[in-house]
Amino acid sequence: MLLRSDVSDIHPVTVIEDARSITPIALPESSPDSPIRRIDFANFTYPSQFAGEAGGFAVRNGELLPKRKTETGQPLDTWLKLVSISYGDVTGDGAEEAIIDLVWITGGSAIPDLVYIYALNKGKPKLLWAFETGDRADGGYRNVLAENGRLVVELCGKDKIIGRNLYEDDGTHTGACCPTYFTRTRYKWANNRFRRQGKSEVLPLEMR
Repeated sequence: MLLRSDVSDIHPVTVIEDARSITPIALPESSPDSPIRRIDFANFTYPSQFAGEAGGFAVRNGELLPKRKTETGQPLDTWLKLVSISYGDVTGDGAEEAIIDLVWITGGSAIPDLVYIYALNKGKPKLLWAFETGDRADGGYRNVLAENGRLVVELCGKDKIIGRNLYEDDGTHTGACCPTYFTRTRYKWANNRFRRQGKSEVLPLEMR
């Protein structure tokens, strides 16, 4: 895969059978004038080794289009599409950071995501963390957000945490399409990296 996480401090996972007992996540207040919102992440070069492109890949108009197509324009390669950009304080410094979610378009049913988290440093974007999720029930993306100065990562499946094997059988698998649990993990920014804080929670996932 493209990216390897660099987060340690593995803790036990707490299984909670009744998600209704969990305090709802507090969404950060909107800051429309935050300087980082002026960065155009839909037209941006992201660092990574991708398809042999050393130094990163350039997203234009929210997409990284495939290099090869059929005569009718159907893609022959995987490509990337910008799904969302959200903002909030994930480092506890009172300033907003940007959370960018890019999804792989594989041509099949797999839906892995790339997540990039950026801050501003002297007016320029600074990458804090980048990671790749699994696919749907195997550690697929559910949500990544800010909460009270911390970063919250939610992945589909049981005991699914960045840095572990997201495709390992978790004992709840009923098919990649249909996750029945998700794992919520909180991170604190310390010593220039995100570190896991407390125990991860495993919550039942209600399919809509």
